[in-house]
Amino acid sequence: MSYTTTISNNNVTISLDTTDISVSLSRTGGQGAKGDSWTDTLSTEEDQAVPLYDTDSSSWTAHRLTTRNLSDVADVAPTDGSLLIYNGTTSKYTPTTNLDNDNLILSGGTF
Repeated sequence: MSYTTTISNNNVTISLDTTDISVSLSRTGGQGAKGDSWTDTLSTEEDQAVPLYDTDSSSWTAHRLTTRNLSDVADVAPTDGSLLIYNGTTSKYTPTTNLDNDNLILSGGTF
């Protein structure tokens, strides 16, 4: 892409020259023949699932995202209305409905 600026009297003219770009994708190797193309990676269609490679079975599986697999989130079942609050003692985020922490400052403006 390039542009040209022309100034004449009190008039400024900017001309833009664009370049067309095209992209094509193609499969290489045995992807189609082996049946491991991306559309065949998941055997189930699960809500909120993402592809996760399982090294034990050498295959892609559907994985539902949860906080249970995060190393810095406590494995505690949340209750209705819970928030994740960081606990400096355990170095983990913990679900709680109690916001009683001396380090917590809630600034919501002036009422």
